[in-house]
Amino acid sequence: MLTVGVLGPVEARLDGVLTPVPAGKTTELLARLALDVGRPVRVDTLVEDLWGQPTALNTLQSKVSQLRRTIGRELVVSVGEAYRLALPPEAVDTTELSALVTTSAAAAAAGDPAASLAAARAGLALFRGDVLPGVGDWALPHRARWDEVKLSLLERVMAGRVDLGAGGEIVAELQTLTDEHPLREGLWVTLITALYRAGRQSDALAAHRRVRRLLDDELGVEPGPALRALEQQILRQSPRLVSGGGVRGVRAPGNLPPPVGDTIGRDDDLAAVLGALAGHRLVTILGPGGVGKTRLALEVAHRLDPPPGGVWLIRLDGVDASADLAAVVAETLRVVGGEPGLHDRLAGADTVIVLDNCEHLVGAVADLVEALLV
Repeated sequence: MLTVGVLGPVEARLDGVLTPVPAGKTTELLARLALDVGRPVRVDTLVEDLWGQPTALNTLQSKVSQLRRTIGRELVVSVGEAYRLALPPEAVDTTELSALVTTSAAAAAAGDPAASLAAARAGLALFRGDVLPGVGDWALPHRARWDEVKLSLLERVMAGRVDLGAGGEIVAELQTLTDEHPLREGLWVTLITALYRAGRQSDALAAHRRVRRLLDDELGVEPGPALRALEQQILRQSPRLVSGGGVRGVRAPGNLPPPVGDTIGRDDDLAAVLGALAGHRLVTILGPGGVGKTRLALEVAHRLDPPPGGVWLIRLDGVDASADLAAVVAETLRVVGGEPGLHDRLAGADTVIVLDNCEHLVGAVADLVEALLV
């Protein structure tokens, strides 16, 4: 299947293999048709966009012929006085990006910052540098649109990291971003929240005063509702701003099943495991089959104060030795990008992971745990 990428230099790939497209107007023609994939684009629109002035029709036709020889005649279809790129929408990278933007927004609205963060990061990964570099002025509005999407995803990534418990460790990143995009109120909300969580209340209020002045000087407007509410929360030292609550008041994520009742006769075991967790990042529960190791682990998990990244149960009983354990954990935590993405996720927020039924995968589990604890 042919795919077309426009979120960077224009490229075409046939079954994943890069297909060279003649440079210049032929490449621009492919990009222009891809931006309206599946829909006819009028000849006069193509001429106006690509040449910006009256041009002989056979000039466009020669570029169409070149493109057909490159990607296949059947994919560049003539429809009356128009041409259509005959590919499914998902063959163009902007379609996948739009779906990830929707997923990220929906997850954020549903109070699932981990899923929102994962989708936003996946969307950012689709960008291969500047959008449509070297393409004519006709691409300016398209470039502006996708650049705005890229920036909004970056905003969502930073907000997601803070919602999952990040604070002082991302202040420098956020300060750079607010310097580069001083009128993006969402970035200021995230920066101010991160400063507050780092114990820098005075700096958080100073940042709020700074953005207030910027908005007044540049636009003549007051801060929006989110910034105004955030200032009041800081002044009141609202518990909603404490790590794990976030300015948006989200719940810590997780997937623990509901408790099934009190654990009787295991008080000493519960105390021992909880005590071990207080001083160690890795705790292993050992014992013969059927003694209730899973029940004990789940009871301990329910008694923990949920960290910003949540508490997650990874069931390994149905996983065989050939499986990619990092991918299994990443999928459960709704993380894309395999083990690297999992490292990013765990670095962004304290998280508890319960690996259950490890006996048949001891070596692989040990290797994965060692890698994740680095």
